[in-house]
Amino acid sequence: MTQEYVVVEDQHAARDRPRLSAPRRALRTRIALVAAAALVVLGAGMVLAWPDDRTDPLPEIGPPTATAAKTTAIVYQEWNDRRALVECLDERGFSYETRIVDHQGSLGTVAQYLGVEPATGTPSAPVPMLRQPDLYLGRGGGVVEEALRGEATCTLPRTPVDTTDDTVVDQAVAAARVDELFLATVAEQVWVQQHPAEVTHEVSLLRHDRSAGMGADESTRWDRALALVADVASEGTVWVPVVNASQETFAQSVGLTVSGGAVAVRVGEEDAALDRGTYMSRAQAIQCGPVTISAAVKGPWGDGEDLADVMDALGTACNALIRDGIVEAESLADVYWD
Repeated sequence: MTQEYVVVEDQHAARDRPRLSAPRRALRTRIALVAAAALVVLGAGMVLAWPDDRTDPLPEIGPPTATAAKTTAIVYQEWNDRRALVECLDERGFSYETRIVDHQGSLGTVAQYLGVEPATGTPSAPVPMLRQPDLYLGRGGGVVEEALRGEATCTLPRTPVDTTDDTVVDQAVAAARVDELFLATVAEQVWVQQHPAEVTHEVSLLRHDRSAGMGADESTRWDRALALVADVASEGTVWVPVVNASQETFAQSVGLTVSGGAVAVRVGEEDAALDRGTYMSRAQAIQCGPVTISAAVKGPWGDGEDLADVMDALGTACNALIRDGIVEAESLADVYWD
């Protein structure tokens, strides 16, 4: 059976082990890449300058509006196909939300063409997994698979769109313009694409035991420690904090790396670390006496490379806490990487 209605990530997936003694040679790598790029450009210039007797016609490029209309028709058809799947699942008690998956890379074009402003009605829960964590992050996928075995199954239609037929395209675009749920979904998905740090932050607050979340009381207990750790991270790599949070058991910042990926950095008690009881895709931690420094990413808004860069930069974070007196020097023996 087709299983495109839910993605369940294993929070116990293997984690990359950080390297204390071998920091990444980012500058040397960048220099090598620049040199390679220069050679490629030079080679391309030589090829273009070489005489060529071929008279291949240039590809015809349609008007931007026509291309955007066809893209909108294709995206809207996927929306209708996935809505049919979701309606089938809803009849069986699983209230998943319709989302564009196959053509999510085209949502920016669709939003601009239809005049849709990126926005979400629920900033603290802008993705379905935050609105319904028990369904999306619990056993929802497995339960659905068991419930739908047999003759009655829910499948995802794959309806083709004839984009060479202007009438078909115009009708699809007209229908998309008045479909309020479709427009709201496009607006939210584009907003999510533009705010990876905010989404990562909200996901990082989810815990299996429900012991921490947006309802937790704010506190300044860990603010000084977080500021020091964030400075170390920012000095060691490109990581720009975007959103912060402070609670009684931890404080954290979620920032963007040079690739645009989001990485959460948390300082606090050991039980509140990002690699313990959260739904993050990958997480690692440094134990510094009574203080735990952890970092994590949640796909697709951050990946293992983003996490590795930040963890390398955090190699001296414990020393910063000791110099400031937050961690006593005697606890140096308790410093280790998880």
